[in-house]
Amino acid sequence: RLVGSEMCIRDSLGDKIKEDEKNLEELRKTYDKVTKDLADAKDEDFAYKEKISTLNVKIENLGKDYKKLVENKAYEEELEKIGKDLESTEKLKEKADQDHDHIEINKLIDRLNAEGLCPVCGKAHTGEREKLPVGDFDLEKISQDLADLKISLEKTRAIYEKNLKDLGTAYKLNEIEKIISENKDLLKTYEDLADKNKIKIKDLRQSLSKMAENGKTLKKEKEVREISYQETVSYTHLRAHETLRYL
Repeated sequence: RLVGSEMCIRDSLGDKIKEDEKNLEELRKTYDKVTKDLADAKDEDFAYKEKISTLNVKIENLGKDYKKLVENKAYEEELEKIGKDLESTEKLKEKADQDHDHIEINKLIDRLNAEGLCPVCGKAHTGEREKLPVGDFDLEKISQDLADLKISLEKTRAIYEKNLKDLGTAYKLNEIEKIISENKDLLKTYEDLADKNKIKIKDLRQSLSKMAENGKTLKKEKEVREISYQETVSYTHLRAHETLRYL
């Protein structure tokens, strides 16, 4: 009866050892799957970082272009104003030049009226010659204003053209505003996905850590049962031999 009882214990231990092997195998498969999931999540993390970095650079460059386009819009208005001022000042300069010519001619008329002789051809003239009308123009100031406007026009145009040359895109102001907004929305989406993926990586690492601890525990329990199993087998064989010897 004792040998039979020990055989039952041995069989029970054997069944538990098989169950341990099955559990360990399932744990290994799960561990391998989670390890692969972690590797995939790390790849996704790297991909998100690349996309976020690329979008940040793109948004920064678009922002620079946007700033240049806003500046150029103001420069366009300034160029238009300078152009109009230049046109009116040039017309004023023409009048001032004509007025200056009239003043010089009037000087000759004054001599003609005073001397009776034409100061140009030397012929005699009788009667009073009427002088040409003159205005109140400051030719020197008008000439300086005209020169200043031309310099201002060249400077503003140079900055305007440099901004156009330095643009990284061919977008217009209203287009670039929309594109920046869309890229910021896309950046926010990638950042949210990256944050969720980081949580996933953390959870997967914790799962692997727990499975590793469970694996150690299962392996240790299996080893203990295997030792008990071997001891039971040895003891059963010994009792069986003793029983046969007394028969």
